[in-house]
Amino acid sequence: TPLYDRFIAERKTDPAKAAATGKEFLSKCSAWAGQEEAIKYVTAQVPRLEKTAEEKRQKETIYDPYYASIPAKDWAKAFSLGKTVVNLNPDDVDHALVLAQVGFDLSIANPPVDTYNSDTINMAKLALQKIEQGKTSGSGEWGNFRGYTLKTAECADGKTNSTGWMNYIIGNIMYSRMNQKKEALPYLYKATQVGCQTKDRIANVYRNIGNYYVDEFVRIEKEKNAAYDVVLKTDKAAPEFAAAEKTYLDLVALQKGYMERVMDAFARAYRAAVNAKEPATFQNAQLNRAKEFYGFRFGKTPTVSFDSWLSGVNAKPFADPTTAVTPIVEAEPTTAPTAMTAAADTSSSANGETRPRTAATNGKTAATTTAKPAATTKTPAKAPAKKPAPKKKGT
Repeated sequence: TPLYDRFIAERKTDPAKAAATGKEFLSKCSAWAGQEEAIKYVTAQVPRLEKTAEEKRQKETIYDPYYASIPAKDWAKAFSLGKTVVNLNPDDVDHALVLAQVGFDLSIANPPVDTYNSDTINMAKLALQKIEQGKTSGSGEWGNFRGYTLKTAECADGKTNSTGWMNYIIGNIMYSRMNQKKEALPYLYKATQVGCQTKDRIANVYRNIGNYYVDEFVRIEKEKNAAYDVVLKTDKAAPEFAAAEKTYLDLVALQKGYMERVMDAFARAYRAAVNAKEPATFQNAQLNRAKEFYGFRFGKTPTVSFDSWLSGVNAKPFADPTTAVTPIVEAEPTTAPTAMTAAADTSSSANGETRPRTAATNGKTAATTTAKPAATTKTPAKAPAKKPAPKKKGT
């Protein structure tokens, strides 16, 4: 009787204690003749109380501090607890989207914070995996908290916009912060093919790909010049001359292929910068790089003017940077290579790589419909009519 009385009192105020008391009651009193109703009630309530106690524990030790960490910019706590929240909500994509965006913002901060780059990439990849599996946004906003939602007025399809941004976040951090440029290319390219803002509002996605091509162009330029030196030093009558000349001309043809990819990427970067209303200095930096390589490719008097070519760039598919560059073979004499040097790209974007700062449409600071534990313990719907009492002799 004392155990049962304590169980009845604790179940309303402390579900964890009530569950423990209920288990003790059942271990000692499960064979108590005449008290079947009470035993049945406690048996049914113990697992419910354990669930309520665990939800209460999660709310107080995980969810509440996690939801407070984002507005407070306590990023260490946000990632530490956020990863647990993600694991507790396997069918929801919102929390992974939030952590990926938080980590991305830190990676492009001034100065950049690289502490969470690996976690950020993992969260972005997990979000993409969930989306591919058909998981959706519990909040309906594709993210939560103010400023961390990817369903916007401009991009009402939050799923598609999230897909573009997660690919871009992975690619940009790998390219710009981890120096994994070649590995970043598939993600950067996917961001240009799927999404909303990343397709035509984020100049940096095209600029990164363009800069990768520039690096390859510079590498080939050195090899080409070295190959030409071999041609100069080889007697034309010697059997080795034909092979030396072929090596040089092959590099010339390959470099022309890279020229066309560079100018195409920067032309698209320029278009995206215009669409995003970037500062004129940034727009012009992208345009001038495209013009520079158009001049390398076609000389000072091209058959088609640069402006005419530029107007048709976006009508053509954007080349996948993971595919091999096709050499452009043209008949030409073996002449001294023209010096072509590409200056480093030092242009900076005011908003070309930042996310949209759009509040959740429901106006809540932390909008979510995921499995956030309830704040209070529910009282059982039905209790036994009366508590069991020990039967006395003579009654």
